[in-house]
Amino acid sequence: MQSIPSSAAARQTQPAPAARTQNDAFVRIENVVKKFGDSTAVDNVNLTIAKNELF
Repeated sequence: MQSIPSSAAARQTQPAPAARTQNDAFVRIENVVKKFGDSTAVDNVNLTIAKNELF
């Protein structure tokens, strides 16, 4: 009978990503603000997606 590895044992660790520069971004969204009348729904949100982070 073969044992099934636990989820913790089956997980593979990956090295930490190298430091990124601003030129490494595949998608960059900066300082997004969205208001509905007097209500602010999104205030100064930033998002950076580096190359190869999505597939």
